[in-house]
Amino acid sequence: MTWAVMAISVAGLNPAMGADEYRLGPQDKVRVSVVEWFTGTGELRSPVNGEYTISPSGVLSLPLIGDLPVAGIHAPALAEEISRKLQEKLSFSEKPVTSVEILQFRPFFILGDVERAGEYAYRPGMTALRAISVAGGFYRTGRAEASQAQKEADSAREELRAINEQTIGLLARRARLEAELSGAAKIEFPSDLMAQDAEKTAKNAMRLEEIVFEDRRRSYDAGIDVQKKLIALFDRELTASKGQMALLDRHEEATQKQGENIRSLQTRGLATMGREFDIERLIADVGVRRHELSAKLIKIQQDRVKAEEALQQAEIRARQEVAADLQRVQAKLDETHQRLRISEHTISRTERLTEHAQGRSYRIVRRALADETESELVASASTPLLPGDILIVELTQAKRNSDGLASLDK
Repeated sequence: MTWAVMAISVAGLNPAMGADEYRLGPQDKVRVSVVEWFTGTGELRSPVNGEYTISPSGVLSLPLIGDLPVAGIHAPALAEEISRKLQEKLSFSEKPVTSVEILQFRPFFILGDVERAGEYAYRPGMTALRAISVAGGFYRTGRAEASQAQKEADSAREELRAINEQTIGLLARRARLEAELSGAAKIEFPSDLMAQDAEKTAKNAMRLEEIVFEDRRRSYDAGIDVQKKLIALFDRELTASKGQMALLDRHEEATQKQGENIRSLQTRGLATMGREFDIERLIADVGVRRHELSAKLIKIQQDRVKAEEALQQAEIRARQEVAADLQRVQAKLDETHQRLRISEHTISRTERLTEHAQGRSYRIVRRALADETESELVASASTPLLPGDILIVELTQAKRNSDGLASLDK
């Protein structure tokens, strides 16, 4: 992740940003509405309509359309893209009318010297001061508060240890899911995780995921093998039935020739009518058997198509399940990253606070959705916040210098 520190004020940003100006991002919740249409059979359809949450990777998954990368685009642009995709997928002469409504903005985060640092729901018009009030106000110090702060620091250190263990497990699981998705023969664990191989937590996490990887691969291969064997069985039945059909063709051809010979003999008075009736009965029997065999061939071909579709669906379903699991793991990793920052700031705050707080400073960490870079902005109490912002509040404190004079320090 790239960081760019910008010593500028953002107090002039518009707090009442409209939906046409707002850029969508992970965790935003939207409602998609498409004017209902009739299919060629007269069926009324609008399967795209619904409420959706943008994934941590900035992707919106929609029925019929699939995955759309939407991070950094405006709601009207998304509506236009959905209309274009539907027209393309369903061969409409005109684009259907589509609207995208933002139901819930992605949350913002507040860290540092506030009563309840953490993640909060964003509301339009949110400023730094309003965010601080949502988080319980500025952190208050005193003897009782100092004791409580120490308890919070101890709790935060325990939380850090738990987060580190959880992160190790999630990194190992993500490596396993990536291996499953790519069809790799083994898991390639990240180098920073391999470097911790001597530690029990990392070693156990990697070993567990290797066991799960092997079990899931055996189970998947067994299911696929059953479908492939079924298809092979249908192929053998098709070959046998086609062979029987070829025999019937030759038998019918021979019977037809025999009938022609008998009719020729009849014209010369050398064969009876009964003999001709026998031949016609044989030809009729061949026709019945041909009809039955044709029906059998059609049934086998239909069953084979179903087996192939089941095989394809099993492969697609397996990939979709792995992709969904991978998305959930990445979301948990993002969540643990935020929890890690909160715990670190809690520890830093309790170590830094004294009873001589003189002022406060505000910083905003803002991520650019276009290139995933983060910028740190100097702010004030009235600075507007945007969804996804991280507000950092710090107290400036008085210390005594060598001359006994008070000086301000962070």
